[in-house]
Amino acid sequence: METLLQTNDSTPARRPKFLKRQFSAVTTLSQRKFDWVFGVGLPVVCIAADPIVFRSAGFFEPILENGGQALLSEYKIFAYALSTVSIMAMAAWLLWGSKLGELRPFLGGLFLTAAAISTIVGIILIPFSMMGMVLLIGILGFTPLFSGFVFLRNSFRALESSAEDMPLKYVARAAMLAVIFSLVVPFVLNF
Repeated sequence: METLLQTNDSTPARRPKFLKRQFSAVTTLSQRKFDWVFGVGLPVVCIAADPIVFRSAGFFEPILENGGQALLSEYKIFAYALSTVSIMAMAAWLLWGSKLGELRPFLGGLFLTAAAISTIVGIILIPFSMMGMVLLIGILGFTPLFSGFVFLRNSFRALESSAEDMPLKYVARAAMLAVIFSLVVPFVLNF
């Protein structure tokens, strides 16, 4: 059953579909709460309490391959560098939004990279998260998938906000530069 909204001229208007609401320029309070939880809060918790992804904890070593090493231990510096910058940028974006001016297209590009990497890590973690749900800790394994969605949504919002008062050519170039920079710098630090 689709919800109808009342407009000023008393004609019913259809409520926008789910994806249209999620990626619209208008942010709801529940979306902002979700973004704070899955874009800032839980990613910090997951990095701090990581038992198998980038560093291994003694309890989980028997189930890990590679002699007890973490799943993605060779990408630890890459992930921590990108995560730190992305989480701090997300907090700034959620606090100040379009007041960040010329930084908006760069944030849009950074968030696009963070969305892609978070989603990849989330997909890798699905089997471990499913097994870990027996202990309830596995629920945190789904955080990268939700974080990927949060970063993607805010990437679109930052880029759309930029395109309102900046030339589209500038926005596209700045976003592409941010994507390249946010991949290359952590990669070089890692290797």
